[in-house]
Amino acid sequence: MQHEPVAEIVRFLRREDGAQRLFDAHGVLVVIDETQTVREPDAVRVHHDRAGLTEHVAENEIGAFAPYAGERQEIVHIVRHLAAVDLRDALRLPDEIARLAVVILEMMKRSEKILREHPVNKKRVAEGKNPATSIWVWGEGTKPQLDNFEEKFGLKGSVISAVDLIKGIAKCAGMNSIDVEGATGNCDTNWEGKAQAALDAILNGSDFVYVHMEAPDEMGHQGAPEKKKFAVETIDKKVVKFLKDELEKRGIDYRMMILPDHPTPIKLKTHVSDPVPYIIYDSTNETDKNANLTYTEENGKKTGIYIEEGYTLMNRFLGK
Repeated sequence: MQHEPVAEIVRFLRREDGAQRLFDAHGVLVVIDETQTVREPDAVRVHHDRAGLTEHVAENEIGAFAPYAGERQEIVHIVRHLAAVDLRDALRLPDEIARLAVVILEMMKRSEKILREHPVNKKRVAEGKNPATSIWVWGEGTKPQLDNFEEKFGLKGSVISAVDLIKGIAKCAGMNSIDVEGATGNCDTNWEGKAQAALDAILNGSDFVYVHMEAPDEMGHQGAPEKKKFAVETIDKKVVKFLKDELEKRGIDYRMMILPDHPTPIKLKTHVSDPVPYIIYDSTNETDKNANLTYTEENGKKTGIYIEEGYTLMNRFLGK
């Protein structure tokens, strides 16, 4: 479909679901901004690329926009209002917040074109670097009041992750956040580097090291079963086995806990709230050494062990 203001407006009005109408509203606003004028409503046609078909649109389908043909600011006002109503109804927001949210969403959408043409981005692309593609306004927040990890558990803690959220939690809890070159949070991450960084942290005085690997979750969101299988198998071979072998070679006793923070089923491509399986291995426990039990959801269910409040799992892991 050609990006003409009237065409975008008709698409917008024909949408029944609020979420899609809100998305299409950005298209209306951006096109109106780019063209500066709106075609006269008489004999309006919406052009389709497919087979050169032309669809005639009745004036009443343009609704409130028809009287304002050519008046860009008035149409922007109407689109913003309708989008704000959709957002308010979908999220049950106060009117003033919904209106502000639509303006912010509009700004985010328009930022794509502005940044695409920006000299800094053009220079980065010419140098083979990734450009900044858009402004992405995230929800505002305040620093959480987390207990200091060492004061709470009596252990020096370190965290290894490619995810800024995890790094921030570590710093708020007074833990050492370790950066690993090549850590991406995807299947191309530096698996060996993260495992080595964990070992180095232990050898340099950390009593507790949390290694966060995002790849299985990301592959779940992508609906990529083979890549998710690869991620899980690689964690097993290049991180878990590496740390187990290296610690035992040095005669260091340890406990290791493995678990996800939530399931991300391939079929759904999103998080679900089902319980997650976990395994705690104690190198000093002969029962653990001879358990011969694989780590799976089904084996987790068979134990009959269920932790109602997840935050209490740390005490169980530390034997407190």
